[in-house]
Order: sequence, then structure tokens, then C-alpha cells
Amino acid sequence: MATYEISADSIKRAFGRLARTTDAAVRGAVDAVRKLEGEATAGQAASDAQAMGMGQAPGEASAQVADAQVPSAPVSAVPDPEPTTREAPVATATPVEPAASPKPDTPAIPVEPTASPKPDASPATRPLAEYAHPGCCTFERDRLGTSARRAYQAIRDGVLAFRPHIRLFGVTEAEIDDAYEAMRRSTPEVFWLDGYSLQCISQTGRIWELEPSYRIDRDEAARLLAEMEERSRPLIDALSQLPAPEQRVQAAHNALILNAVYSDTGDPFEYTAVGALVRGKAVCSGLAYAFKYLMDRLEVPCLIVRGTAASTPSWDDPERHSWNLVELDGRWTHVDVTYDLGFSPAKRYPHLAYLGVSDEEIAPTHKWERDALPAATLSLGCYRRRGRCVSGWDELAGLFDLTLARDRRCAFQLDERLTRSGIEPGAPLDPELIAQKIYDIAGASIRGSITEPVTLALIRDDVMRVYEVTVE
Repeated sequence: MATYEISADSIKRAFGRLARTTDAAVRGAVDAVRKLEGEATAGQAASDAQAMGMGQAPGEASAQVADAQVPSAPVSAVPDPEPTTREAPVATATPVEPAASPKPDTPAIPVEPTASPKPDASPATRPLAEYAHPGCCTFERDRLGTSARRAYQAIRDGVLAFRPHIRLFGVTEAEIDDAYEAMRRSTPEVFWLDGYSLQCISQTGRIWELEPSYRIDRDEAARLLAEMEERSRPLIDALSQLPAPEQRVQAAHNALILNAVYSDTGDPFEYTAVGALVRGKAVCSGLAYAFKYLMDRLEVPCLIVRGTAASTPSWDDPERHSWNLVELDGRWTHVDVTYDLGFSPAKRYPHLAYLGVSDEEIAPTHKWERDALPAATLSLGCYRRRGRCVSGWDELAGLFDLTLARDRRCAFQLDERLTRSGIEPGAPLDPELIAQKIYDIAGASIRGSITEPVTLALIRDDVMRVYEVTVE
């Protein structure tokens, strides 16, 4: 039987070309469609009656098979019953009147096909595991034992699914702790954990139930993951066009410095990638997670380093600290976005002293468990490559003559041999004397080229011997 889908929306769309559509017109259209349906039903019933008279099922089209060969039945061990002959009924043709065509004054009602529902890709229904990039660095997982690796994967899958309990088999408590920490360091997308509780549920001590503590619910996590993905996509697309991994590393480093501020107000999100990439405020761990989030999507192997750091080699003020290791051409190097951010107050020209430094270069102010991580032997030498590594005071004066009057700023690095020798040969190293020497050379450089009153400002990184002079 023919069917029609009748809805007020489809009818109004059919009459939508008219300037005005009244309720009476809509009711008239409904009556017209119902009339068409009744006529079609009558015609179909007549067709069914004819088909039944010919021995066919209602609604089934007749088929004629010419010279059809009927295959013989297979031989069975059970004797067949006596064949019976049944005469087919004689079919009598019954004339069927064709269904009446619609009258000319009856408007045709177009029936729109029912659209198949589109998959719901909203954050509320998208699996959280789809937001977690696998990355190209498996160091954290690979350094675990076999049992701990299974726990690593089970914990990762469980927290991404927001399971209240995660059952772990064949592992020790120490292996679970290692697996959990490795998962956290390698998965910056998981930012909603607030620790966990652990309970042994077997006498052998090898079956455990881990209960994660979630600081937000799944819907909020999905919303923030979607927002972080959307906000970072333009940056990732742009950085992906850079030909060399080293360029992507520096561009991501600079982007975080220019678009985030260091903030430690106690907000838990400041310790996560969401703080840096969505809210623009983070502490060192949030910046490290954000940097890894970008590196994973740029196919640059990246690790998060947790240790302690101080502002001076004397280690008067050590604090817990997080930064990154990246692998370039098979060699690892340190990247500390937080330290470079601290020396970039103007937010226009990023500090580069902690971008691509070796273990030896960063060791005076950073301490970490070296045996647990790859050795960093690569030094990018960012200032040296730009011709800004100065090995003599006359060379610094020439650099100031070229840059201060033109750019109103000059960032440079003093050669280690120069700073160790002090101001004069044989003089002890004194950072204050070095800073004063830089002021004097800069003042002499601008005295003949800038006539208006100006002020010199100096940003000092005495440990890495990097300085920036600005004319204000």
C-alpha cells in the first residue's frame, strides 16, 4: 500500500512560495493528501485482489519462467512419502480499474525524504579517548616492566572513560605507582585527576582496585577538551607547515611565552595544559603539559621532566619545577618555557636562553633524576646561531652601534670565557660589575645617535649569561 508522510512542516514548505499561508490552506492541503492516499489505497486493493485471483501473494508481482528446469530433490535415506498430485487452481483474470489520477485543481504535495540522522559529534557524546593524541614518544611506557605496562594502559583507558573503579591484575603497589605517574606525564589531555586511592582485594597482593579522584565531571572534561582542541588547532596547523622540527619547537616555545602568563593562584587548572592553552594562565607544570600537547601533535618526541630548580647557582631558593625534553635528529635537549617566560616581561621578544640546552648548560639551576631520563647532549645555541654571542667588549660595542638606535633593543649572550675572566684580566667574576659594564657600553653607543632623553633598561640572566638592553 502506498504511504505518504504528512507533516505540518512539509506542507508549509510546499506552500512556502506563496506570500501568505493560512491555516485553512494547510487544512485543505491535508485533506487533499488524505484523498490521494485513499485513492491510492483503493487502487492497490484492486491490484491485490487481481494478484490473489492469479495465485500470487498480495502485492507480489507475477513472474513467468519459460522452460524452467526444476532440479531433482536430493536422495535421502528416509523413503519419500507417496507422491500426491495437486492440480493448480485455474486463474481467472479480473479486470481492475486504474487508480484515478489527481484532479487538475488538486495541488501536488511534495514529500521530502526522511533524512538519516547525522552522527552526534558534540563534546558530550564524543569519546574522550579521541581527544588523547597517541604522540610519537613511547619512552614513558617503554621503560616500565610488562606488568606495569598493562597497568599503565588500564589506568589510561579507565580515567579517559571516567570509570569510578579500575581493576588491576598481576601488579604490585610500586608498579601501579610507576604506571600512574608515567601515564600522567605522557597524557597532557588528562587534566581532571586529583590523585587516587588503592585497595588490595586479593590475599596474594596482586589484584588491586584503583579509585581515581575526579575534580570535574565527564561533561565538563569533554567541554574543556573540545575548547582546547579548537583553540590550539590554528597554531598547530601553522606550525605544521614549518619544514624542520627545530623550527616547530622554537615556534611553539615562543607562542606559549607570548600568549600565557605565569600565575599561581591555587586554581587547579593552572597546573594543567588547560591553564596555558585555554585560560592563558599557568604554573610551570601547566606550561610543560601545554608544550607537550603541542609537540605530540607536531610529531616531535617530547617528555616532561620533574625536578627542582633555583634562580641562582648557590641554590638558596630551590623549588619543585617542571620542564621538557625534546628529541631532535636523535639527540635530546632541554626546553624550559617557564624560565624563558620569566625573562620576557615585555612579551614581545621571547627569551631564548632555555630553548634547546644540554644537561651541562642547564645543570647550574636545574636538578632532576638523570638516570631515569635520556641524556641531553644537544645544544641549539640560539644566540650563537643569530650572531648574538659576544666574546669581547669591543664586539659588544659594535653590536650596540648596529642595533640600539635602530631597534631600541638588543638581546645577546656573553661568551662564558668573557664572563669568567671578569671585567679586567685576572679580576674576579662579579655579576654586578658585568651589568655595569654593559650599561656603560650601551650608554656610549646611543649618546651620539639618539638626541632625545632616554632611559636604558637591562634584563639580566646571569646564570645563562643572556642580557637584553632596551631604550625607553
